[in-house]
This record gives sequence, structure tokens and C-alpha cells, in this order.
Amino acid sequence: MVGLAKNPIYLPAVVALLVFILPANATTITGCTVIDSPGYYSLANDIIDSNSARCIEIKSNDVILDGQNHVIDGIDSSSSEGIYAFNVSNVTVKNLIITDWGFGIVFLKVKLVKILNNTVSSNNNGIIVSYYSSGNKIIGNNVSNNNDRGIGIVLSNANAITKNMVTFNDRYGVHISYSRFNRVIENEISHNGLGVYIGGLIFRSTSDFNTVAQNNISANDRGISIVGSYRNTIKDNIIASNQVGLSIGRSSGNTIYNNYFNNTNSNADLPSTPLIRNKLYVYKTPGTNIVGGPYIGGNYWGKPDGTGFSDTCSDSDSDGICDSKYVLTYFYSRPTNIDEFPLTRITPTPPTSIPEFSSMIMPVIGIFTLMALKLTRRKE
Repeated sequence: MVGLAKNPIYLPAVVALLVFILPANATTITGCTVIDSPGYYSLANDIIDSNSARCIEIKSNDVILDGQNHVIDGIDSSSSEGIYAFNVSNVTVKNLIITDWGFGIVFLKVKLVKILNNTVSSNNNGIIVSYYSSGNKIIGNNVSNNNDRGIGIVLSNANAITKNMVTFNDRYGVHISYSRFNRVIENEISHNGLGVYIGGLIFRSTSDFNTVAQNNISANDRGISIVGSYRNTIKDNIIASNQVGLSIGRSSGNTIYNNYFNNTNSNADLPSTPLIRNKLYVYKTPGTNIVGGPYIGGNYWGKPDGTGFSDTCSDSDSDGICDSKYVLTYFYSRPTNIDEFPLTRITPTPPTSIPEFSSMIMPVIGIFTLMALKLTRRKE
């Protein structure tokens, strides 16, 4: 598990450090085009203010498109697409700067696709993978300042969103809908979202068995929202400085544990009815938790002013687990949404003070000196 101080913020700065070594048989692209044969394709120059409805379309399997940090720029047409692919596999799109399109990158019904180290910004939608796509990886991209979704997974299963910077997107940072078994791991997701149920991560409709782990999720309207979805796992995240950290609506069977919550208005907006059951802990297990304690259990529930439950709870045995459980909601007088093993920080026990040498020895020397004088006088 990842401790709070060690939970990394992954920025796609690796783009700037890449040394581009192209294969000898690379095909050069200088403008919008259709790629209909396997091979390695490299963009040789910027494409600025393109009025194409679809700039680069990939129709073949086994394609690598290397932008070499060049720009593909549109004119903000709402239905336009910077990079488009349908029903292909084993395609890699990397090192592009994609701006001012309706959809920066949109892939439909694709498999084993890699979207690597791109900057996708100022589009209506950033990166969309949809329509029964599976086994795809979205890694190391900077996805920012898009009007709707930063990264969207729709009707697609078993995809990975890893080590991306997803920031300042107006509505959604990462949006997953009608999709299962996707992983959102080690991303920086911040400053996304306006309004209720909009922000950091949104699960809408039946999105089940997804995992959100080891992300820094901060300064969004809502950090993570789960709506109408089941059996998702939220763990090992830093969820801080959002207006609301976690919200759940019409969703059951989700497991939320080993997260660090410290948010502005509320750490969790949860339904109080006992008919909707989500688990806010796992049973106490040895392992380094999100704040560096020796056991995995529930979550850390902090507040910016230091008065959160985990900030102030007692921990008499210094195991990093609060002595009492944390009840987040009540249904009338019945407790609901309970963290049975809330985390706390272990306060180091100060060492027992040892008297200075002189304060210990000098009185002893004095005692022996007096005894010696008394013995001397008796002999006299």
C-alpha cells in the first residue's frame, strides 16, 4: 500500500524528455489523412486550424502514429475529430498535441490500443474510448481544459487509465459509463467539475467492478461520485481539498477503504437509508496504510482545520486504528454507513527523560563525601 507522503503525482513530463528515434521505414505525414495500412507513421509538422471534420483516421490494425510533439489543431467544430479509429487493434497513438476539436481522440470498438504521452487540451471532449472497446491503455497523457470530459470510457470493459494528468476539465475529469472492470490508477485528477455530481470521477448508470486506486484527487467540485453502479473498489487514494470528497447515489456493494479524506465542505455525501449498503472498510490486516500506520482497515477522515474524526480520535494501543468506529450517517436513530476501522496517525511516544550526568552523580558524590567525613571523625 502507498503511504500518504509517498503517493506519487504522475505528470506526463516524460514527453519532453523523449528522444525520437524513428525506424528507417517510417511513413511521414504532413497533413490530415487516412491510414489504411499497417506501419509506423510520423507527423513531420504542425497542422494548424484544420477545418477537416476528421483529421487523421486509422483504418488498419498494427499502426503506430508518432506525433513527435507536433500539433494537430482544429477550429472548435463540435462534431469534429482530431484522431479517429473504428474496429481496429494493436494501434498506438503517441507524442501528439491535440487541440480545438469536438473530440480530441475518439476510438470505437478497438482492442489493444495504446494512447501514450499526448497533450489533449481545449477540445469539447479529450480522449473517448467507447462502443465495446477492451484491453486498451491510456497512459501518461496531459488532458486538460476540455469543455466536457477529459477522459471518457463508455460501453467498454477492462481498460486502464494510468499515470495521466487530468486537470481543469469543465465537467468531468474521468467519466466511466456502462462499463466494467476498468482501472483508474496513479493519476493526478484535479480542478475538474462544476456543480453537483460533476467533477473528479463520475460513475454513471451500470458501471461495475471498476477499480480507482492510488490517485491524487484534489480541488474538484466532487472528488469521486458513484451513481447507479455496483461492486466498485475505491482504495489507496488521496482525496483532499474537494468541495465533497465522495458522493454515492443509488449504488450498493461498493468498497471504499484506505483512502485519505480531507475536504472542504464534506468528506462523504452518502444515502442514509439502510437499503443502500456500501462498505467503508476492510477487516484489520497488517500492511502499511495511507497515512503510514501498520494496519489496513478503513479510511482516514480528516478536516482542513484538524478537527476531523481521524484527526482527534483516541488510539490507546497505538495501532493506527481509532478505538471507536466512525458513524457517518443515521437512518432515524439507526447508524448507517459505518467505518468500523477508521485510521488515525500514530503519535510517537516521547522517550523517557534521562537526568543529566551531573544531576545524578553529584548528589551521590556528596552523600559519599559526608559518609567519609563521619567515619573520619569517629576514628579521631
